[in-house]
Amino acid sequence: MKINPLLVKVPARYGLAGFILTAISFVVFYYVGLQPWRNLLSLILDVLLIGACCFAAIKDFKANYNNGILSFYHGMTAGFVVYIIVGLAFGLFYRIFIEFIEPEFLSNYIELAKEDMINRKDIIIKALGEESYTKNFESLGSTNASVLMVDAMIKKFLIGLLITPVFSVILRTHLSKKST
Repeated sequence: MKINPLLVKVPARYGLAGFILTAISFVVFYYVGLQPWRNLLSLILDVLLIGACCFAAIKDFKANYNNGILSFYHGMTAGFVVYIIVGLAFGLFYRIFIEFIEPEFLSNYIELAKEDMINRKDIIIKALGEESYTKNFESLGSTNASVLMVDAMIKKFLIGLLITPVFSVILRTHLSKKST
């Protein structure tokens, strides 16, 4: 079976568009003071943006490049290309943002994370235990840009991984079997 090279090329454009949109939303949330790494609205917007790009890529490939035919693997591959590009590009952007654009970002992040842990100390200890709380609180000081970059990438990957199969099933072509 020959794989259509457009199965990667077409979704790559949507992946780049998704990266640009998620980066813009991150920057806007950050400079408005809404802390996008801990804001539910930012997460919802990421889900919508990545979902829209995955859906558009799958639908575009099906309608314009594959004669209206889409198998499940076409959809999964197209979605995979989109969310991998969004995740990798955003991770790189996030790292650059933390290290060069806003050098105080990391120290602010650690400070806010420690405040959150202190405010939720009782809940965390009740759920995970005192030892786990202490270990996690102490490990916050060693958080670096690489850790945050990988965390952001994994979140983008997981969003795409959860959404892509749904769109692949919805958009796949059901070929009827002819009886002889």
